[in-house]
Amino acid sequence: DSKQSNIWTIDEFNSFISFFDLSDTEEHRWATFYTVAFWTGMRRGELLALTFNDIDIINKQLSITKSVTQKRTGLGVQIKSPKTRSSIRKISVDNKTLDMLQNEYDLRSKEMGFNSDQFVFCRTNQPYVPFSDTTIETKKRLVIKKLKLKYIRFHDFRHSHASILIGNGVDIVSVSARLGHSSVD
Repeated sequence: DSKQSNIWTIDEFNSFISFFDLSDTEEHRWATFYTVAFWTGMRRGELLALTFNDIDIINKQLSITKSVTQKRTGLGVQIKSPKTRSSIRKISVDNKTLDMLQNEYDLRSKEMGFNSDQFVFCRTNQPYVPFSDTTIETKKRLVIKKLKLKYIRFHDFRHSHASILIGNGVDIVSVSARLGHSSVD
């Protein structure tokens, strides 16, 4: 199933998200992470690089200006420019997703030493260390298995988002720009 692209419907995604206990701080953060992934089509590195400074509640949008990589052992978290110049973009966010992000901010801003340059999707008590790629995959697999959902790769959240947009009649140029692609191909 490595290269074959699977996508989820909105119902499959909602089923996946319903597994998380939103009253639990940690679970809420994870649900928010997967929700932002599904409803924005952001790349994993872009999501992990998201800080509270990148969230514009008033205009209901996220600024994507950087990406995180954790691939190189021993070097820790590395922040780099996004994939291409067109990857630098602002994307609109729906109210429900925005509420989840706002809730995340409300919880975190009460913490001692909070700063809005901290990662939104960080490890517990480590605001400058984003979720690990392996934990993202492990959690996703666990929920999929428990709920007997169709397996999709994390990158397929992006494909699912694009598919929903196209299915709702959004033109390919707009979809491409939203996803931060350098060309419509």
